[in-house]
Amino acid sequence: MKTILQIYCVVVGLAMAVCVLAASIWTSEAIADPASAPSTPQSKKKPTFHGPLKEVFKDIAERKYVYSYRKILAYWKTHPLDWETLYLKAYLERLMGHPQKSLDTVMFALHSHPLDYDLTRLGAEDLIDLKQYRQARSVLSILARQNPNDPIVLADLLKLAVPLGFYQEDPFFDQHIAVTTGPTVPISFDAVSLTEFDRWSITSRILGMNYNGGSSLAVDTFAETPLYKDTVRFIAGRTEYLGGAKGLGSGWENFTYAGVDLSNGALFHGLFEAGDTQIRPSPGFYTHMTSQLDRFSLDVEGYDNMVWGDFGQSILLDGTETGTVLTLTTKILPRFWAAVQYWYFEYGLEGGTLPWGILHNTTGYFDVNVLNSPGIDLFAGYDSWDVATVSPDYFALYPIPMIPQMGYFYGGFNIHQNFHRFTLQAQAEAIDNVTNSPFWAYDAGAGFGYHPFSHVEFLGDFNYFNESTVVYGPMTVYTAIVRVTF
Repeated sequence: MKTILQIYCVVVGLAMAVCVLAASIWTSEAIADPASAPSTPQSKKKPTFHGPLKEVFKDIAERKYVYSYRKILAYWKTHPLDWETLYLKAYLERLMGHPQKSLDTVMFALHSHPLDYDLTRLGAEDLIDLKQYRQARSVLSILARQNPNDPIVLADLLKLAVPLGFYQEDPFFDQHIAVTTGPTVPISFDAVSLTEFDRWSITSRILGMNYNGGSSLAVDTFAETPLYKDTVRFIAGRTEYLGGAKGLGSGWENFTYAGVDLSNGALFHGLFEAGDTQIRPSPGFYTHMTSQLDRFSLDVEGYDNMVWGDFGQSILLDGTETGTVLTLTTKILPRFWAAVQYWYFEYGLEGGTLPWGILHNTTGYFDVNVLNSPGIDLFAGYDSWDVATVSPDYFALYPIPMIPQMGYFYGGFNIHQNFHRFTLQAQAEAIDNVTNSPFWAYDAGAGFGYHPFSHVEFLGDFNYFNESTVVYGPMTVYTAIVRVTF
């Protein structure tokens, strides 16, 4: 197990080095590449800017946005349905930091210019700025099919591959291998789903954790096929759980599963999986449902008889978990979100025949988006963590290395920047533990996303905690994902 982790860390390190080098190259190219700038008209069918609009476009290039906007408003009064006028009006509104105004202009323009490619693409970028990620992804996916080599569309899809706002361990909707007892990292409002329901895909991902006294590694590979239009798809896959612990050696478990993914837009998205967990006769179940109504978003995850794959010890002792994660998020202002989250899990060992303990975890936090390019978010919150074992002696008899109780404040920032088809992301967080043995701690990490073609995505990240909020001592968590769509 140790050898596997060492090899994997070397591979990830090399990949990160290559990606950073590529980013520096693409950054220099982007200076001269108009595709790296905010959208400008691309269609050959569109006429060149004429008359006063030529001057407006020149002023935009010189960043005289307010002056340009006054000109375009005056021209718009006498040419209310002119394509160039409407496009530049929406374009300027976005540049001036008013994505909702820009989107309203785009919607108005599409009435007189239906299905226009450039207007639709600009509207998708407005949706990204407004953090309406699912809608943006849906629009961009349609545009990618029309023009699979459009660098702006590919770059925007990459922005969504690593969701704006808080960094997620696994940006795909199916998260049954996530570290459910991992560090509390808030999830951004309206977190993106990368699902494209009418296309086939194969995904392989790795999630690992190293800590004092052990390590765990989950390798998940699954295929997705469309069943009904853009509403239902079929999923089948297998997850291998590898664990190692001092004094216990190493071992593995697996979960072979199948399920369906249902979507009704933002109103409802549900994933339902069932499979064989190998360690007990009864099947394991996983479900993930989200619903968004106006300013509120509800996210529900459910686990039943699933492999407890968070720790090397829990894997080696045939651990099982049953529980739920509930998250309620609200958009208070256009750039301000708040959320509460609650976890409840029951853990068992020896295939679930030996009850081990119960976890209660509650957190509340807020997120402020202070800048769109580069994307910068600030967040802060409080978390209360409590693990109650069936017997106090169980911590000694069955050494699962979870901290029994904690309460702590946390705050930090997240930043990401897009370089054409490549995205880099970094975050840092400070933690003030105020219960039991008070201490200050920090964690920091970085990730990347690479979208070389419209059908291929690579993602990866690495996080370091000098004092974990889950186990005693330092901890590292890493993820790698490859997805191919047909």
